Amino acid sequence: MKEQGQSPDGAEPRTGSNGCEEFVQAERRRWMAAVDQRLLGGAMRSIAKRGGTAGSAALAASVPKVAFANGGAPTRDILVFVMLRGGMDGLSLCVPHGDPDYAWQRGNLAVPGPGQLDGVTDLDGFFGLSQAASALLPAYQEGDLAFIHNAGSTDPTRSHFDQMKFIEGGVPNQGATVVTSGWLGRHLASTAAVDPAASLRGVAIDYTSPLTLAGGPKTLSIPKLPQFKFGGYAHTVSDRKALLGGMYDRETSALRSSAQSTLATIDVLGTIDFLNYAPSGGAVYPVTEFGDRFKKAAALIKADVGVEAIEIDRARWDHHDDMGPINGRLAIMLEELSQTLAAFRTDLGALMGNVTVVALSEFGRRVDANGADGTDHGRGGCMLVMGGNVNGGQVIHDWVGLDPLMLDDLALPVRVDYRDILIEILTERLGNAGAAALFPNHSTFTDWNIVR
Repeated sequence: MKEQGQSPDGAEPRTGSNGCEEFVQAERRRWMAAVDQRLLGGAMRSIAKRGGTAGSAALAASVPKVAFANGGAPTRDILVFVMLRGGMDGLSLCVPHGDPDYAWQRGNLAVPGPGQLDGVTDLDGFFGLSQAASALLPAYQEGDLAFIHNAGSTDPTRSHFDQMKFIEGGVPNQGATVVTSGWLGRHLASTAAVDPAASLRGVAIDYTSPLTLAGGPKTLSIPKLPQFKFGGYAHTVSDRKALLGGMYDRETSALRSSAQSTLATIDVLGTIDFLNYAPSGGAVYPVTEFGDRFKKAAALIKADVGVEAIEIDRARWDHHDDMGPINGRLAIMLEELSQTLAAFRTDLGALMGNVTVVALSEFGRRVDANGADGTDHGRGGCMLVMGGNVNGGQVIHDWVGLDPLMLDDLALPVRVDYRDILIEILTERLGNAGAAALFPNHSTFTDWNIVR
Protein backbone atom coordinates (compact mmCIF):
# COMPACT_ATOMS: atom_id res chain seq x y z
CA MET A 1 0.00 0.00 0.00
CA LYS A 2 1.32 3.43 -0.88
CA GLU A 3 1.86 5.99 1.81
CA GLN A 4 -0.76 8.64 2.34
CA GLY A 5 -0.15 11.83 0.40
CA GLN A 6 -1.26 13.99 -2.47
CA SER A 7 -2.12 12.58 -5.87
CA PRO A 8 0.46 13.40 -8.56
CA ASP A 9 -1.63 16.30 -9.85
CA GLY A 10 -2.10 17.64 -6.32
CA ALA A 11 -5.87 17.47 -6.61
CA GLU A 12 -6.77 14.80 -4.07
CA PRO A 13 -5.19 13.19 -1.00
CA ARG A 14 -4.73 9.46 -1.20
CA THR A 15 -4.49 6.59 1.26
CA GLY A 16 -3.41 3.81 -1.06
CA SER A 17 -5.56 0.94 -2.31
CA ASN A 18 -8.59 1.74 -0.16
CA GLY A 19 -9.16 5.06 -1.93
CA CYS A 20 -8.77 8.71 -1.07
CA GLU A 21 -9.01 9.95 2.51
CA GLU A 22 -12.51 11.31 2.02
CA PHE A 23 -13.86 7.96 0.80
CA VAL A 24 -12.14 6.14 3.66
CA GLN A 25 -13.80 8.57 6.11
CA ALA A 26 -17.19 8.08 4.43
CA GLU A 27 -16.85 4.31 4.72
CA ARG A 28 -15.73 4.65 8.33
CA ARG A 29 -18.92 6.58 9.12
CA ARG A 30 -20.99 3.84 7.53
CA TRP A 31 -19.22 1.17 9.56
CA MET A 32 -19.57 3.13 12.79
CA ALA A 33 -23.29 3.27 12.09
CA ALA A 34 -23.16 -0.49 11.54
CA VAL A 35 -21.53 -0.99 14.95
CA ASP A 36 -24.29 1.07 16.54
CA GLN A 37 -26.92 -1.10 14.84
CA ARG A 38 -25.22 -4.29 16.03
CA LEU A 39 -25.15 -3.00 19.60
CA LEU A 40 -28.81 -2.03 19.49
CA GLY A 41 -29.71 -5.33 17.90
CA GLY A 42 -27.80 -7.11 20.66
CA ALA A 43 -29.89 -5.33 23.28
CA MET A 44 -33.10 -6.58 21.69
CA ARG A 45 -31.72 -10.10 21.35
CA SER A 46 -30.74 -10.09 25.01
CA ILE A 47 -34.28 -9.17 26.01
CA ALA A 48 -35.70 -11.79 23.68
CA LYS A 49 -33.48 -14.53 25.09
CA ARG A 50 -34.05 -13.95 28.76
CA GLY A 51 -37.67 -12.81 28.55
CA GLY A 52 -36.93 -9.84 30.81
CA THR A 53 -38.40 -6.35 30.84
CA ALA A 54 -36.99 -2.91 30.16
CA GLY A 55 -38.15 0.68 30.08
CA SER A 56 -40.01 2.05 27.09
CA ALA A 57 -37.13 4.33 26.04
CA ALA A 58 -34.57 1.52 25.99
CA LEU A 59 -36.90 -0.75 24.05
CA ALA A 60 -37.78 1.97 21.56
CA ALA A 61 -34.09 2.53 20.84
CA SER A 62 -33.49 -1.15 20.10
CA VAL A 63 -36.45 -1.73 17.77
CA PRO A 64 -35.88 -1.17 14.03
CA LYS A 65 -38.04 1.69 12.83
CA VAL A 66 -40.71 0.22 10.54
CA ALA A 67 -43.43 2.53 9.19
CA PHE A 68 -46.75 1.53 7.68
CA ALA A 69 -48.73 2.00 4.47
CA ASN A 70 -52.28 0.97 3.67
CA GLY A 71 -54.18 -0.20 0.62
CA GLY A 72 -53.35 -2.45 -2.31
CA ALA A 73 -52.08 -2.16 -5.85
CA PRO A 74 -51.60 -4.32 -8.94
CA THR A 75 -48.45 -6.38 -9.28
CA ARG A 76 -45.47 -4.33 -10.43
CA ASP A 77 -41.72 -4.75 -10.71
CA ILE A 78 -39.42 -5.36 -7.79
CA LEU A 79 -36.58 -2.84 -7.96
CA VAL A 80 -33.08 -3.97 -7.04
CA PHE A 81 -30.89 -0.92 -6.54
CA VAL A 82 -27.10 -1.28 -6.47
CA MET A 83 -24.98 1.61 -5.21
CA LEU A 84 -21.39 1.26 -6.42
CA ARG A 85 -19.69 3.37 -3.78
CA GLY A 86 -16.36 5.01 -4.49
CA GLY A 87 -16.68 6.18 -8.09
CA MET A 88 -16.68 3.25 -10.51
CA ASP A 89 -14.74 3.86 -13.72
CA GLY A 90 -17.37 3.41 -16.42
CA LEU A 91 -14.80 4.10 -19.14
CA SER A 92 -13.15 0.77 -18.27
CA LEU A 93 -16.45 -1.12 -18.18
CA CYS A 94 -18.18 0.14 -21.33
CA VAL A 95 -15.15 1.31 -23.26
CA PRO A 96 -15.45 4.06 -25.95
CA HIS A 97 -12.89 2.36 -28.18
CA GLY A 98 -14.13 4.37 -31.15
CA ASP A 99 -13.25 7.73 -29.59
CA PRO A 100 -9.85 8.89 -30.90
CA ASP A 101 -8.99 10.63 -27.63
CA TYR A 102 -9.56 7.65 -25.34
CA ALA A 103 -6.33 5.71 -25.82
CA TRP A 104 -3.86 8.58 -25.59
CA GLN A 105 -5.45 10.07 -22.47
CA ARG A 106 -5.58 6.75 -20.64
CA GLY A 107 -2.09 5.68 -21.63
CA ASN A 108 -1.25 2.23 -20.25
CA LEU A 109 -4.64 2.15 -18.48
CA ALA A 110 -6.50 2.15 -21.81
CA VAL A 111 -8.42 -1.07 -22.44
CA PRO A 112 -7.51 -2.30 -25.95
CA GLY A 113 -10.02 -2.24 -28.78
CA PRO A 114 -11.70 -5.21 -30.49
CA GLY A 115 -9.40 -7.81 -32.00
CA GLN A 116 -6.42 -6.88 -29.83
CA LEU A 117 -4.93 -8.81 -26.94
CA ASP A 118 -7.25 -8.30 -23.94
CA GLY A 119 -9.45 -6.25 -26.26
CA VAL A 120 -13.06 -5.37 -25.67
CA THR A 121 -16.03 -7.10 -27.28
CA ASP A 122 -17.59 -4.60 -29.64
CA LEU A 123 -21.16 -3.62 -28.77
CA ASP A 124 -22.20 -1.07 -31.37
CA GLY A 125 -19.15 -0.06 -33.37
CA PHE A 126 -18.12 2.64 -30.88
CA PHE A 127 -18.47 1.16 -27.38
CA GLY A 128 -17.12 -2.20 -26.27
CA LEU A 129 -17.51 -4.41 -23.23
CA SER A 130 -14.43 -5.12 -21.13
CA GLN A 131 -13.38 -8.77 -21.06
CA ALA A 132 -13.52 -8.54 -17.27
CA ALA A 133 -17.28 -7.92 -17.57
CA SER A 134 -17.90 -10.50 -20.31
CA ALA A 135 -20.47 -12.32 -18.16
CA LEU A 136 -22.87 -9.46 -18.99
CA LEU A 137 -22.66 -10.02 -22.75
CA PRO A 138 -25.56 -12.55 -23.00
CA ALA A 139 -27.94 -10.20 -21.17
CA TYR A 140 -26.92 -7.36 -23.49
CA GLN A 141 -27.23 -9.44 -26.65
CA GLU A 142 -30.62 -10.80 -25.59
CA GLY A 143 -31.96 -7.30 -24.98
CA ASP A 144 -32.21 -7.42 -21.19
CA LEU A 145 -29.32 -5.05 -20.37
CA ALA A 146 -28.56 -1.47 -21.31
CA PHE A 147 -25.55 0.68 -20.45
CA ILE A 148 -26.13 4.40 -19.92
CA HIS A 149 -23.00 6.45 -20.42
CA ASN A 150 -22.07 9.99 -19.29
CA ALA A 151 -24.83 9.62 -16.69
CA GLY A 152 -24.93 10.91 -13.15
CA SER A 153 -25.82 13.74 -10.83
CA THR A 154 -25.96 17.28 -12.16
CA ASP A 155 -24.36 18.59 -8.97
CA PRO A 156 -20.74 19.56 -9.70
CA THR A 157 -19.27 18.28 -6.43
CA ARG A 158 -16.62 15.57 -6.59
CA SER A 159 -16.94 14.77 -2.92
CA HIS A 160 -17.84 11.13 -2.26
CA PHE A 161 -19.83 11.98 0.84
CA ASP A 162 -21.86 14.82 -0.66
CA GLN A 163 -22.51 13.21 -4.02
CA MET A 164 -23.68 9.96 -2.43
CA LYS A 165 -26.17 11.98 -0.39
CA PHE A 166 -27.39 13.76 -3.51
CA ILE A 167 -27.73 10.52 -5.49
CA GLU A 168 -29.53 8.65 -2.71
CA GLY A 169 -31.64 11.60 -1.64
CA GLY A 170 -32.49 12.55 -5.21
CA VAL A 171 -31.76 16.23 -4.56
CA PRO A 172 -28.62 17.44 -6.40
CA ASN A 173 -27.87 21.17 -6.50
CA GLN A 174 -29.79 21.78 -3.27
CA GLY A 175 -27.26 21.44 -0.48
CA ALA A 176 -26.44 18.30 1.49
CA THR A 177 -28.20 19.54 4.63
CA VAL A 178 -31.66 19.36 3.02
CA VAL A 179 -31.47 15.60 2.46
CA THR A 180 -33.61 13.79 5.04
CA SER A 181 -35.20 10.98 3.03
CA GLY A 182 -34.38 8.88 0.00
CA TRP A 183 -36.02 8.77 -3.42
CA LEU A 184 -36.82 5.07 -3.05
CA GLY A 185 -38.22 5.58 0.44
CA ARG A 186 -40.42 8.38 -0.90
CA HIS A 187 -41.60 6.09 -3.70
CA LEU A 188 -42.70 3.44 -1.22
CA ALA A 189 -44.38 6.05 0.96
CA SER A 190 -46.35 7.44 -1.98
CA THR A 191 -47.62 4.14 -3.38
CA ALA A 192 -49.93 1.51 -1.98
CA ALA A 193 -48.34 -1.79 -1.08
CA VAL A 194 -48.46 -4.51 -3.72
CA ASP A 195 -49.41 -6.87 -0.90
CA PRO A 196 -51.35 -5.04 1.86
CA ALA A 197 -50.53 -7.86 4.26
CA ALA A 198 -46.76 -7.65 3.69
CA SER A 199 -44.70 -6.92 6.79
CA LEU A 200 -41.63 -5.92 4.74
CA ARG A 201 -41.71 -3.75 1.59
CA GLY A 202 -38.10 -2.58 1.35
CA VAL A 203 -34.87 -4.14 2.57
CA ALA A 204 -31.21 -3.16 2.42
CA ILE A 205 -29.05 -6.25 2.66
CA ASP A 206 -26.41 -4.42 4.65
CA TYR A 207 -25.35 -3.52 8.19
CA THR A 208 -26.26 0.12 7.67
CA SER A 209 -29.51 1.76 6.62
CA PRO A 210 -28.91 3.57 3.30
CA LEU A 211 -30.35 7.02 2.73
CA THR A 212 -32.02 5.68 -0.43
CA LEU A 213 -34.68 3.86 1.61
CA ALA A 214 -35.04 6.48 4.37
CA GLY A 215 -38.65 7.47 4.91
CA GLY A 216 -40.01 4.31 3.34
CA PRO A 217 -42.79 2.33 5.01
CA LYS A 218 -41.95 -1.15 6.25
CA THR A 219 -38.24 -0.96 5.45
CA LEU A 220 -35.38 -2.58 7.30
CA SER A 221 -31.63 -3.02 7.01
CA ILE A 222 -30.77 -6.72 7.44
CA PRO A 223 -27.17 -7.80 6.76
CA LYS A 224 -27.69 -11.53 7.31
CA LEU A 225 -31.16 -12.62 6.23
CA PRO A 226 -30.80 -16.19 7.60
CA GLN A 227 -29.92 -14.80 11.04
CA PHE A 228 -32.89 -12.43 11.34
CA LYS A 229 -34.64 -14.62 13.86
CA PHE A 230 -34.94 -15.39 17.55
CA GLY A 231 -31.88 -17.08 18.99
CA GLY A 232 -31.70 -19.29 22.03
CA TYR A 233 -33.56 -22.51 22.74
CA ALA A 234 -36.08 -23.47 20.08
CA HIS A 235 -38.64 -24.74 22.59
CA THR A 236 -38.92 -21.28 24.24
CA VAL A 237 -39.18 -19.19 21.04
CA SER A 238 -42.99 -19.02 21.05
CA ASP A 239 -43.13 -17.97 24.69
CA ARG A 240 -40.48 -15.28 24.28
CA LYS A 241 -42.15 -13.87 21.18
CA ALA A 242 -45.48 -13.78 22.99
CA LEU A 243 -43.85 -12.02 25.94
CA LEU A 244 -42.30 -9.34 23.74
CA GLY A 245 -45.52 -8.88 21.83
CA GLY A 246 -47.45 -8.41 25.04
CA MET A 247 -44.95 -5.85 26.31
CA TYR A 248 -45.22 -3.75 23.15
CA ASP A 249 -49.01 -4.04 23.07
CA ARG A 250 -49.06 -1.69 26.07
CA GLU A 251 -46.90 0.96 24.39
CA THR A 252 -47.76 3.95 22.21
CA SER A 253 -49.28 3.35 18.80
CA ALA A 254 -46.09 4.08 16.82
CA LEU A 255 -43.88 1.88 19.01
CA ARG A 256 -46.48 -0.88 19.13
CA SER A 257 -46.91 -0.88 15.35
CA SER A 258 -43.15 -0.89 14.79
CA ALA A 259 -42.66 -3.85 17.11
CA GLN A 260 -45.57 -5.78 15.63
CA SER A 261 -44.22 -5.29 12.13
CA THR A 262 -40.72 -6.34 13.18
CA LEU A 263 -41.99 -9.50 14.84
CA ALA A 264 -44.10 -10.28 11.78
CA THR A 265 -41.05 -9.80 9.55
CA ILE A 266 -39.08 -12.26 11.69
CA ASP A 267 -41.87 -14.78 11.20
CA VAL A 268 -42.02 -14.23 7.44
CA LEU A 269 -38.27 -14.47 6.87
CA GLY A 270 -38.18 -17.53 9.09
CA THR A 271 -40.23 -19.39 6.48
CA ILE A 272 -37.48 -18.96 3.85
CA ASP A 273 -34.63 -21.46 3.88
CA PHE A 274 -31.84 -19.06 2.90
CA LEU A 275 -29.04 -21.37 4.01
CA ASN A 276 -30.06 -24.29 1.80
CA TYR A 277 -31.29 -22.23 -1.12
CA ALA A 278 -30.30 -23.75 -4.48
CA PRO A 279 -30.13 -21.33 -7.44
CA SER A 280 -32.04 -22.26 -10.58
CA GLY A 281 -30.85 -22.70 -14.14
CA GLY A 282 -27.31 -23.65 -13.16
CA ALA A 283 -26.61 -20.14 -11.87
CA VAL A 284 -23.34 -19.82 -9.98
CA TYR A 285 -22.82 -16.76 -7.80
CA PRO A 286 -19.32 -15.54 -6.92
CA VAL A 287 -18.25 -16.74 -3.49
CA THR A 288 -18.07 -13.20 -2.13
CA GLU A 289 -20.22 -11.14 0.21
CA PHE A 290 -21.66 -9.25 -2.75
CA GLY A 291 -22.46 -12.45 -4.63
CA ASP A 292 -24.02 -14.02 -1.55
CA ARG A 293 -26.24 -11.01 -0.95
CA PHE A 294 -27.63 -11.26 -4.48
CA LYS A 295 -28.17 -14.98 -3.96
CA LYS A 296 -30.18 -14.22 -0.82
CA ALA A 297 -32.09 -11.52 -2.71
CA ALA A 298 -33.09 -14.08 -5.33
CA ALA A 299 -34.38 -16.39 -2.60
CA LEU A 300 -36.35 -13.50 -1.09
CA ILE A 301 -37.91 -12.58 -4.43
CA LYS A 302 -38.88 -16.17 -5.18
CA ALA A 303 -40.53 -16.45 -1.77
CA ASP A 304 -43.05 -13.78 -2.90
CA VAL A 305 -43.55 -12.22 0.54
CA GLY A 306 -44.40 -8.72 -0.72
CA VAL A 307 -40.93 -7.15 -0.87
CA GLU A 308 -40.90 -4.38 -3.50
CA ALA A 309 -37.41 -2.87 -3.21
CA ILE A 310 -33.99 -4.30 -2.37
CA GLU A 311 -30.73 -2.38 -2.05
CA ILE A 312 -27.35 -4.09 -2.24
CA ASP A 313 -24.18 -1.97 -2.17
CA ARG A 314 -20.65 -2.65 -3.36
CA ALA A 315 -17.94 -0.27 -2.17
CA ARG A 316 -14.20 0.27 -2.86
CA TRP A 317 -14.34 1.56 -6.42
CA ASP A 318 -12.07 4.51 -5.54
CA HIS A 319 -8.98 3.49 -7.51
CA HIS A 320 -6.59 6.42 -7.38
CA ASP A 321 -3.61 4.13 -7.80
CA ASP A 322 -2.85 0.69 -9.26
CA MET A 323 -6.30 0.59 -10.86
CA GLY A 324 -5.65 -2.45 -13.02
CA PRO A 325 -8.54 -2.30 -15.52
CA ILE A 326 -7.30 -5.30 -17.54
CA ASN A 327 -5.96 -7.78 -15.00
CA GLY A 328 -5.70 -5.87 -11.71
CA ARG A 329 -8.00 -4.71 -8.93
CA LEU A 330 -10.61 -3.00 -11.09
CA ALA A 331 -10.79 -5.99 -13.43
CA ILE A 332 -11.40 -8.30 -10.48
CA MET A 333 -14.22 -6.09 -9.22
CA LEU A 334 -15.80 -5.79 -12.67
CA GLU A 335 -15.68 -9.56 -12.97
CA GLU A 336 -17.42 -9.96 -9.61
CA LEU A 337 -20.07 -7.39 -10.53
CA SER A 338 -20.80 -8.91 -13.93
CA GLN A 339 -20.80 -12.53 -12.76
CA THR A 340 -23.12 -11.65 -9.88
CA LEU A 341 -25.64 -9.86 -12.09
CA ALA A 342 -25.47 -12.62 -14.69
CA ALA A 343 -26.08 -15.31 -12.05
CA PHE A 344 -28.99 -13.35 -10.63
CA ARG A 345 -30.61 -13.08 -14.07
CA THR A 346 -30.13 -16.80 -14.76
CA ASP A 347 -31.39 -17.74 -11.31
CA LEU A 348 -34.62 -15.75 -11.59
CA GLY A 349 -35.35 -16.82 -15.15
CA ALA A 350 -38.89 -15.81 -16.13
CA LEU A 351 -39.24 -13.83 -12.89
CA MET A 352 -36.95 -11.20 -14.42
CA GLY A 353 -40.07 -10.09 -16.26
CA ASN A 354 -41.07 -8.37 -13.01
CA VAL A 355 -37.64 -7.32 -11.77
CA THR A 356 -35.56 -4.27 -12.72
CA VAL A 357 -31.96 -3.88 -11.56
CA VAL A 358 -30.33 -0.43 -11.52
CA ALA A 359 -26.64 0.03 -10.70
CA LEU A 360 -24.79 3.34 -10.55
CA SER A 361 -21.98 5.12 -8.76
CA GLU A 362 -21.83 8.58 -7.22
CA PHE A 363 -19.62 9.69 -10.12
CA GLY A 364 -17.21 8.33 -12.71
CA ARG A 365 -13.46 8.92 -13.04
CA ARG A 366 -11.42 11.51 -14.89
CA VAL A 367 -10.55 10.59 -18.45
CA ASP A 368 -6.81 11.08 -18.00
CA ALA A 369 -4.66 8.65 -16.06
CA ASN A 370 -2.75 10.08 -13.12
CA GLY A 371 0.89 9.39 -12.29
CA ALA A 372 0.12 6.45 -10.00
CA ASP A 373 -1.54 4.15 -12.53
CA GLY A 374 -4.97 5.26 -11.36
CA THR A 375 -7.64 7.85 -12.07
CA ASP A 376 -9.08 10.63 -9.95
CA HIS A 377 -12.64 11.76 -9.22
CA GLY A 378 -14.67 12.61 -12.29
CA ARG A 379 -18.27 13.44 -13.19
CA GLY A 380 -20.25 11.38 -15.69
CA GLY A 381 -20.29 7.64 -15.11
CA CYS A 382 -21.91 4.52 -16.52
CA MET A 383 -25.23 3.18 -15.22
CA LEU A 384 -26.44 -0.37 -15.80
CA VAL A 385 -30.14 -1.24 -16.12
CA MET A 386 -31.16 -4.90 -16.40
CA GLY A 387 -34.55 -6.56 -16.51
CA GLY A 388 -37.07 -8.43 -18.59
CA ASN A 389 -38.71 -5.19 -19.72
CA VAL A 390 -35.57 -3.15 -20.34
CA ASN A 391 -34.97 -1.84 -23.84
CA GLY A 392 -31.56 -3.44 -23.76
CA GLY A 393 -28.93 -4.27 -26.30
CA GLN A 394 -27.89 -0.63 -26.54
CA VAL A 395 -25.59 1.96 -25.03
CA ILE A 396 -27.64 5.06 -24.23
CA HIS A 397 -25.65 8.29 -24.15
CA ASP A 398 -25.33 11.91 -25.21
CA TRP A 399 -21.69 11.74 -26.21
CA VAL A 400 -19.68 14.89 -26.86
CA GLY A 401 -16.30 13.19 -27.24
CA LEU A 402 -13.22 12.93 -25.06
CA ASP A 403 -11.35 15.88 -26.52
CA PRO A 404 -10.09 17.78 -23.44
CA LEU A 405 -11.86 20.92 -24.73
CA MET A 406 -15.19 19.08 -24.47
CA LEU A 407 -14.63 17.73 -20.98
CA ASP A 408 -15.56 19.03 -17.55
CA ASP A 409 -12.14 19.62 -16.02
CA LEU A 410 -10.85 16.48 -17.74
CA ALA A 411 -13.91 14.49 -16.72
CA LEU A 412 -16.74 13.13 -18.82
CA PRO A 413 -19.58 15.66 -18.43
CA VAL A 414 -22.97 14.58 -17.11
CA ARG A 415 -25.29 14.61 -20.12
CA VAL A 416 -27.82 12.03 -18.90
CA ASP A 417 -29.47 12.96 -15.59
CA TYR A 418 -29.76 9.82 -13.48
CA ARG A 419 -33.09 11.10 -12.15
CA ASP A 420 -34.62 10.85 -15.62
CA ILE A 421 -33.72 7.17 -15.78
CA LEU A 422 -35.17 6.53 -12.33
CA ILE A 423 -38.35 8.50 -13.03
CA GLU A 424 -39.02 6.45 -16.14
CA ILE A 425 -38.46 3.16 -14.30
CA LEU A 426 -40.56 4.20 -11.31
CA THR A 427 -43.37 5.32 -13.61
CA GLU A 428 -43.41 2.55 -16.19
CA ARG A 429 -42.33 -0.47 -14.15
CA LEU A 430 -43.17 0.38 -10.52
CA GLY A 431 -46.53 2.03 -11.14
CA ASN A 432 -45.80 5.43 -9.59
CA ALA A 433 -47.68 8.01 -11.68
CA GLY A 434 -46.22 10.81 -9.56
CA ALA A 435 -42.61 9.67 -9.79
CA ALA A 436 -41.36 13.05 -11.04
CA ALA A 437 -42.49 14.66 -7.77
CA LEU A 438 -40.13 12.37 -5.85
CA PHE A 439 -37.21 14.50 -7.08
CA PRO A 440 -37.69 18.07 -5.83
CA ASN A 441 -36.87 20.96 -8.17
CA HIS A 442 -36.28 18.67 -11.13
CA SER A 443 -38.24 20.55 -13.75
CA THR A 444 -36.79 19.27 -17.03
CA PHE A 445 -37.31 15.61 -17.87
CA THR A 446 -35.86 13.69 -20.80
CA ASP A 447 -37.45 10.35 -21.73
CA TRP A 448 -34.63 7.98 -22.72
CA ASN A 449 -36.99 5.07 -23.44
CA ILE A 450 -35.04 2.78 -21.14
CA VAL A 451 -37.97 0.45 -20.31
CA ARG A 452 -41.17 -0.71 -21.95
